[in-house]
Amino acid sequence: MERLQSIDLLKIIAMFGVISLHSTMLYITPGATGLADIVYDMGVISVPLFFMVSGFFLIPRRRTMKYCLMKSLKYIRFIVSMVLLFWVGYSLFFGLDVALLVKWLTGTLLTHGPFGVFWYLWAVILCLLITPLLNSLFSSHSRLYTALLLALWLLCTLIFSNTMQGGLFEARIPALAKVYAWFFFYMLGGELSRRDVPRIPVAIPLLLFAFAIFYMEYCGRRVGSEYASVFYLSVPVTVLCIVLFLYFKGLNISGNKAVQALSQTFLPVYAVHNVIIQFLPRFYDGLCIAPLINWVVISLLSVAFGLVVNKLPYVNKLFKA
Repeated sequence: MERLQSIDLLKIIAMFGVISLHSTMLYITPGATGLADIVYDMGVISVPLFFMVSGFFLIPRRRTMKYCLMKSLKYIRFIVSMVLLFWVGYSLFFGLDVALLVKWLTGTLLTHGPFGVFWYLWAVILCLLITPLLNSLFSSHSRLYTALLLALWLLCTLIFSNTMQGGLFEARIPALAKVYAWFFFYMLGGELSRRDVPRIPVAIPLLLFAFAIFYMEYCGRRVGSEYASVFYLSVPVTVLCIVLFLYFKGLNISGNKAVQALSQTFLPVYAVHNVIIQFLPRFYDGLCIAPLINWVVISLLSVAFGLVVNKLPYVNKLFKA
């Protein structure tokens, strides 16, 4: 499928949303609603949208297992290379610590340490491995594909309902193991690639966004959880993601150099933003708008890193999976 810059723009928004999730967690006060909570909640759509964008581009077009394995190996090379590079830099100042290297590598699977965010890339690899099967279902067994998607949505809804009733199922497993959610959003992106609707007024996604934030704040207090990941499977967030996706799909954007440049910074931004968060001196913490400033500063530094890396010969190849 030909790349659509409108969907690339949606992915860019999701990229900044992920930064908002990770950069504002330090400022959240349990049981209260402030600027940090709002900025944090705005990122709730980001992870679902990333999987939807991948499914949108990969599922409708037939992919061989060889293609999927090669792409998976590129992601694995990226993960290992990033951890090794930062570990070598760390070792120059603090000495060799092989145990730390192992801890960082395993942390990419278990969502621990400075590279815990790389669980997402492992989840994408799992999606890639089932892509040939999904290609076949999508093109030759359309109704079965849709039925499987609806069955997954039902499962996800039941799991979310269990969480809202105090169940601990989701809390006990790492993010990577929640394949039912990632496969659902991945397949949802494929399904939306063949669904067209009349132009959606911008007021509709904005209102749904506001309601989703209110819903998260209300239910978050009820279940005692401030984490956005708890609400990925909720009906308000899922509906918001669907409407946003269809809204951006309906936009006519082409030849936009800013979108083209930013869409190519995803992997470097993804790799570096959490490291910046951990080591950046936050001299503005005393300000009432500190969460917003932190998000903007980390976003700018991460994007600057991505733009520079993409200009460097040989180095830029590492960030193209």
